[in-house]
Amino acid sequence: MRRRGDKGGGVFEEISWRDAVTLIADNLSSISISDGSDKILQTHYCGTRGLLARDFPLRFFNRLGAREVIPETICHSAGAAALNYVYGTPALPFDMRELERPACVVLWGVNANSSAPHANRWLRSRPGKLIVVDPVRHPTARRADLHLQPVPGTDALLAFGLMRIMMSEGLFNRDFIDASSIGFDKLAPIIARVELGSVEQITGVPIKSMAEFARLYASGPSLLWMGMGLQRRKLGGNTIRTIALLPVVTGNLKRPGAGLMYVNGMGSRGIDFDYCAGNHLRAAPAPPIAHPDLLQTLEDPRQARALVCWNNNIVASCPRQDDMRRALARRDLFTVVVDPYQTDTADYADVVLPAADFTEFDDIVYSYLFMTVGPQRAFREPYASALPNSEIFRRLSLAMGFDELALYDDDRTVMSEVLSRMGWPGSLDDFLAGGNRYWPLRSSAQFADGRFPTPSGKIEIASATAVADGLPLTPEPLHEELPPPGTLSLLSPGHPWLSNSSFGQFPETLRRLHAPNILLHPDDAAMLGLQQGEHVEVVGSAGAIVLQLSLSRNVRRGVAISFKNRWPKHEPTGRSLNAIIGSHRSDFGNCFAPHSEVVSIRPINRAGGPS
Repeated sequence: MRRRGDKGGGVFEEISWRDAVTLIADNLSSISISDGSDKILQTHYCGTRGLLARDFPLRFFNRLGAREVIPETICHSAGAAALNYVYGTPALPFDMRELERPACVVLWGVNANSSAPHANRWLRSRPGKLIVVDPVRHPTARRADLHLQPVPGTDALLAFGLMRIMMSEGLFNRDFIDASSIGFDKLAPIIARVELGSVEQITGVPIKSMAEFARLYASGPSLLWMGMGLQRRKLGGNTIRTIALLPVVTGNLKRPGAGLMYVNGMGSRGIDFDYCAGNHLRAAPAPPIAHPDLLQTLEDPRQARALVCWNNNIVASCPRQDDMRRALARRDLFTVVVDPYQTDTADYADVVLPAADFTEFDDIVYSYLFMTVGPQRAFREPYASALPNSEIFRRLSLAMGFDELALYDDDRTVMSEVLSRMGWPGSLDDFLAGGNRYWPLRSSAQFADGRFPTPSGKIEIASATAVADGLPLTPEPLHEELPPPGTLSLLSPGHPWLSNSSFGQFPETLRRLHAPNILLHPDDAAMLGLQQGEHVEVVGSAGAIVLQLSLSRNVRRGVAISFKNRWPKHEPTGRSLNAIIGSHRSDFGNCFAPHSEVVSIRPINRAGGPS
């Protein structure tokens, strides 16, 4: 479809695929010649798990030389950087088939009831203790044996408090520490200086609860599962780097039932992502940018002349929503959106290419959580003229006049080669005819061989690499500043009926989402003079929005909760929560840090304005 009228109006006319790809190719070619291909931005997201839908299109952009917006920087890059310093990799594969083995499972910043319902049922039936660390008493926390409810932004300090108790009670596993890690001698004095009374006062977690956690977890075998939202804060990198030491100091690694989970084993299934993405096609790759820098880049014609947005809805998911819309409205920014649906971002496009959704083409998919690889099978034809991503980018390559053969590999060729490189013993047809398979087939303890992909070959409690990057030698017992009096820490978790912004357009989803609201503890509402059900103005660092107030004692005092990534076009005001959230950035990893937002909330008077 080609735009008619102003950007943002969402009015388009149908054109043929030939005309659409020709129009795009003409513009991208012209910009590449006049300004350089690094002035063409491409943004996508890693929630799409199909290799053809997510990775194959990167061949086109690698050949073009476009500048990538790093998808992980809106998701988990701070934690990934932290785990790289400690373990040499963020992809720590814990096989969920081992979930029966841990005597203790810790969910730190994980609401499995909402974000991992497929694993949640296993957590319900497994033996052993369940500990949840989360500022919100959500359904997963309510059924835990122990729930620690820290002040947001104090998790690293809490982890140091736990290690201080472990140190004083002799719960450290010195044999494991000495054999498998380096740098404990640098960390131990920091732990010894931690004052538990101060930790209790700042985190809001009683020393008694900390001690119970320390004893249950250290006795092992224990699994520590860290959520991605935990590191979407200004000190998110240090937070993950600190918490990730708990398995080290207690020896909860290298044995069945013990381990650490974050981005669960992304590189452990033998998938050759370099092949899928055609990284050999890169000539002189433009330096990528992080999501916190996307808005500023789009605002500047000297840095961005074109944008291709695919597998992504940046108007809904990025901070400073109003400013993002103004940037996308630039008349001199040529914008292409590839999507199955007309998102808020698509409304700003010059050309929209209709993509098939995952029910309409075959692919190979791999799980975020389980050690599985499986077939995605089409059960219907693509709607109208929609095409799978792989075919769309083959056509764009042809229109650009690119002649590299890898750009034109058909879907079956790519899938067969992926399976061959994985060591899959059967044919593609055999694979497509089955269901999800665990790969590798046999389960093993995490880091059972005792080898770690760090410079030293051991777990690096103290990291020279971190120092070279301008960071401290070890994690530090830091915490974010508490919100000023009269303000609240805003947390924006995912809604149980959304997967980020996906599925936000369906009528049934919209019915289940209800009106946009914000949750407060009743004591905070009383202090602010607010009442259940009234509409309030919520003011953040990037703007203000009107939401309906709901009260719940499941939210700790000093915290406000509102769900992220609702589609703005379906909201009463045409704006969603990211309209008030600023471009906060993590301490390392360049991750978007929305959970560091602080808001003020005030009632709206009967005339319709703030009191």
